Amino acid sequence: MEPLERRPPGRSGGDCDERAPVESVPAYVLAGGRSRRFGSDKARFVIRREPQIVGLARTVATVASPVRVVAREPGAYRDLGLETIADPIPDRGPMGGLLGALEDASPAPWILCVACDLVGVRPRWVRALLAARDPGVVASVYRTDRYHPVLAAYHTDLRREVRRRVVAGRLTMQRLLDEIPAAVLTPPPDFSKLVNLNHPGEVRPPMPRG
Repeated sequence: MEPLERRPPGRSGGDCDERAPVESVPAYVLAGGRSRRFGSDKARFVIRREPQIVGLARTVATVASPVRVVAREPGAYRDLGLETIADPIPDRGPMGGLLGALEDASPAPWILCVACDLVGVRPRWVRALLAARDPGVVASVYRTDRYHPVLAAYHTDLRREVRRRVVAGRLTMQRLLDEIPAAVLTPPPDFSKLVNLNHPGEVRPPMPRG
């Protein structure tokens, strides 16, 4: 795809109605990493008496449905009650997980993508991403000093482009978002409370939900 110079204007992620109904947008939780730095499977790290991935999937399910997990192996989280598909090309990071989600969801027009290690995701943030799906864009994403590509919505028209990049080893999500038409949202003030779970000591229950 050719780089797009004109970007849609930034919008805030804090303006969506929490009471809006669940949308028929497939949601995919990316859980294909090896969690080497964490020391164990971070998706299974217990927060508020349940595995992180279970709480995250329940939060996402209040906004988008159905919810599936993309992992290294099919059925990896079946014991937690989560339908799980496998990365089509393993060990390709978030771009590989995105590819699996896009190819699984087609012909649905849009998907929601969220990493399994994001703690504190708010439903209204997700609603704002889905509300930004305008004609002429193939992604909606938050940006601070950088894009936040693993809490974003993507159009399934991207699947061929993403597959080309994965096969070629072009795995930088930041560059992908620079080179496609995307709705770029300004994060709401409480976005700063989002935690990327890299070490068990980063999270001290209770964590707020909603």
